[in-house]
Amino acid sequence: MSDNASYQWSFLRLAGLDQLTLQTSEELSHLGDLDPKLWSAMSCPASGLEFDPKTLKLLDANNDGRIRIPEVVEAADWLCARIKDPSEAVGSPKALPLSSIKDDTDYGAKLLATAHNVLAGLGKSDAGSLTKEDVSTAVAAAAQKIFNGDGIFPPQDGIENDLKEYIAFAIQTVGGVQDASGAIGLDTSHSELFLSVLEEHKNWREAVKHAPCPLGENTAAAWSALGNIRQKIESLGGEVRFGCKLTDIVTENGAITGVKYTRNFRDGSPVPQNTNFRDGSPVPAETIRTRAVILAFGHSARDTIRSLYAEGLEMEQKPFSMGVRIEHPQSLIDLAQYGALHEDLGIGPADYKLNVKTSSGRGVYTFCMCPGGYVIDASSVPGMLAVNGMSNSDRGSGTANSGLLADVLPEDYAAEDQSASEHPEESGDHPLTGMAFQEKYERLAFELGCGRPPKQTVGEFLGTGADAASEQS
Repeated sequence: MSDNASYQWSFLRLAGLDQLTLQTSEELSHLGDLDPKLWSAMSCPASGLEFDPKTLKLLDANNDGRIRIPEVVEAADWLCARIKDPSEAVGSPKALPLSSIKDDTDYGAKLLATAHNVLAGLGKSDAGSLTKEDVSTAVAAAAQKIFNGDGIFPPQDGIENDLKEYIAFAIQTVGGVQDASGAIGLDTSHSELFLSVLEEHKNWREAVKHAPCPLGENTAAAWSALGNIRQKIESLGGEVRFGCKLTDIVTENGAITGVKYTRNFRDGSPVPQNTNFRDGSPVPAETIRTRAVILAFGHSARDTIRSLYAEGLEMEQKPFSMGVRIEHPQSLIDLAQYGALHEDLGIGPADYKLNVKTSSGRGVYTFCMCPGGYVIDASSVPGMLAVNGMSNSDRGSGTANSGLLADVLPEDYAAEDQSASEHPEESGDHPLTGMAFQEKYERLAFELGCGRPPKQTVGEFLGTGADAASEQS
């Protein structure tokens, strides 16, 4: 944002308040330079005002029901790029003189050419101005033509019912774009995206047929309870936004003012009208204005962490834990804990928890023990590998597993050679050296296992042999 001192603003004192006057084209063109503190409000509703509803809808660029400062500035910039004297547009003039449209900018030249085409189509080629009625008539005429040359097909009468229903469902699923008449239709990019979504859904439905219920007969009740939690959050004024990815923290003058995020629109969340994105291409970011942000991301949100560091967020090194998954026959754990097999006792499989501090002061402990469970691939980054553990509700795999972790201290990873890393600058006392250390060993695990989790027996790990039947990977 520019310094306010670069432009001299005019104010009028009304009702004891100093209020900015916007009367000239020059003032409108500098609206983006105005300090937000000088605006009367940071936002307003996009409906229920004594203002033209169509204009309010146009100003609400992201269709979230509120109009904010950037949207007003964007509208003013749009006008200034196309009209020689934007102040002439104030006051709802009955007609737009063609001579008032800029012909020395791309935006203005396109608008002028469109105006001439509209008038020619109405048999008014000699007219020197364009009225709202002229535009409405031209739009209504275009709306009657299915094949109007724009490559966009709304679900309207004149096409077969099956195709009409297909187009309507596709738009509901992945969004669409406006055609020449203003109706929302399906274009090539959205058609391709919809087909890819159908394929994903087909594969998902096939996988679900064979997926176990993690809580057995209680799975449905647990799912219902999860839905109730969401309803409680929303009843208290909160929102839950699924399929969203944080892309940026917005700051002004060193203070947080909001967050930006994108949605993948694959979960049924509303798709903004006139959205035009291809599968895999960037989706326009949306903004939530706030003064406080709590980040609760997990192990693999490294792109977010690096983005925040690049934004100047203060970070420091910290200890963490790193290790492997260790497996044993469930019978071995049952006998150690119960003195008998759990089936013979009529109770669930035994678990355990171990915690020790070595003579060097380093902590070693087990974590997330899974009785009768499985070791699963939990990788999230191509070319890297991480594992986790899980148990089905019956805990009936016959194998127990647990995370076996050791403390990793800053001095451990600060001494690592990161010259071959994708981020060689993250070394030594750099705040993100520990993250680069994690990536290094996840990449080595991927390479050692040829993309699958590498494994060895405890005996092989300790160098004492691999023959003992109780020694598992």
